[in-house]
Amino acid sequence: MASWPATLPQKQFIGLSDQALDAVARTSMDSGPPSRRNRFTAVPRQVKVRIVLTGAQRQTFDSFFASTLSNGALSFDWEDPVTDASVSFVFRGPPKWTLTRGGTPDKRHWEADLDMEIQP
Repeated sequence: MASWPATLPQKQFIGLSDQALDAVARTSMDSGPPSRRNRFTAVPRQVKVRIVLTGAQRQTFDSFFASTLSNGALSFDWEDPVTDASVSFVFRGPPKWTLTRGGTPDKRHWEADLDMEIQP
């Protein structure tokens, strides 16, 4: 399995959000309170983070996302933001990029909003 590239920022970032997905199915009943049950036993977690990359790091990320992960279809290993243990991540969609400093490619800075899921 692929791993987060070593040349990209490694640690989790300020502003990261980490939320377990809803694992409970609720069913309305003819009378009385709704019935509740687990949908699944292992609950994925949604992780959103903003990272800042240089122009060279953006090129590394784009290659990793497009080639290594088949445009985000494949999972990769990275550190869990809570435990620092290696866990399996998958992208929930493509990153959203904002150019924060212009200039030649080596002088540019990019902010990326990453929407990922930690696989159970």
